[in-house]
Amino acid sequence: MANMKVACIGNMNNMLFSLTRYLREKDIDAHLFLSANELNGLEHFLPQNDTFDNKFENYTKQLSWGAGGSTVFKNTTKEQIKRDLAGFDFFIVCGTAIGYLHKAGIKTDIYFPHGSDIKYVPFMGEKMTILNKFRNFYGFRFFESMKKGIQSAKIINIEHSDPFWKDPLIRLNVLNKSTYFGCPMVFDTIYNRENIAKYYQNITNLELYEKLRVENDLLIVNQASQTWTAPIDKTGRISKGSNNLIEGFASFIAQKPHDYKAKLILFEYGNDVKASKKLISNLGIINHVLWHPTSARKEIMTLLSFADFACGEFYPGCIGGNTTWEALVSGACLLHYLNTKHTEFKEFLDTPYPFVNVKKPEEISKVLLDFTLNQQKYKNLGQQGTIWYKKYFAEKSLNKWIELIEKSKND
Repeated sequence: MANMKVACIGNMNNMLFSLTRYLREKDIDAHLFLSANELNGLEHFLPQNDTFDNKFENYTKQLSWGAGGSTVFKNTTKEQIKRDLAGFDFFIVCGTAIGYLHKAGIKTDIYFPHGSDIKYVPFMGEKMTILNKFRNFYGFRFFESMKKGIQSAKIINIEHSDPFWKDPLIRLNVLNKSTYFGCPMVFDTIYNRENIAKYYQNITNLELYEKLRVENDLLIVNQASQTWTAPIDKTGRISKGSNNLIEGFASFIAQKPHDYKAKLILFEYGNDVKASKKLISNLGIINHVLWHPTSARKEIMTLLSFADFACGEFYPGCIGGNTTWEALVSGACLLHYLNTKHTEFKEFLDTPYPFVNVKKPEEISKVLLDFTLNQQKYKNLGQQGTIWYKKYFAEKSLNKWIELIEKSKND
């Protein structure tokens, strides 16, 4: 295995940096390639914001291609792509870089989409008029190359029990090679509650987090983007039901014991931040809510290590993503909505993660009120969540990735 070189290309939502580190811990020569322009405006997803050292510099390379639109696609030659990836045997791709690999005739071994790269971008060429195709020829070529790259990928790792995610797979005719075996997207080696305390001295906002903990009986964190005013916003982002949490928390504040101190921490991230602030003002709970600027994961995970509850999403009911996994690793109790009609726990995830399944404001309020009486119950759920993540992601999922890499070597 020592001579097998693995390229992990793309890092939207920190999806492949953690995997790269887990693979390297298993003596697999994995390298992270950052796609050009992919994280513009999303610098909090850069590797340096998800680690406490600079070792990643030894196995991370910035590409001049991978995203960036028609001009970059036009100016990037097949030879350039092949040179950048020379010597690698196995290709794991997240995001639009798969279109560039297809251009160079390189087949993706595992495609691990983050969202819009499977739901929307592959179909954009179909929406172009003949005139637009003529005017933006290389834009059209890029969309088509991305679609063909996905169709030629050997495996697509995606959870598609929800029709929202199954539909694009059917349209692309790739459902038969789409499966889900997860990915350890949060590096629990440093981020579980026991270990992260070792790195507190590196955290800028540590004093604030400690103060919040001391001053409050209940601390709730929701690091997900504020998205809720439409089922799907103008950028294609699905609602996360952020308003349900805010309204549920407001109901709790109105009913809680008089001297009970509680704080909800939200992040200034997402298209509906202004709408959420207005809702909070209308509900009269401004003094009970703290707005946190968009932050590095290492800051978020430190904050979560002080929290009682960490929140996933409250709509539409998918299995979850980074916020879900961050909550489980952190040891905080996960508040999240899962649509059990669509999601069956079998095969890879043969048992649900320990969490509190809530959607409606009154359900959220009821749980928070119960916390005031039964704190240990929710603390235990948080501890069980950390154990679950290690079993299913840091071990079972990682073993599957390694199995597929080894199998490729023997083919």
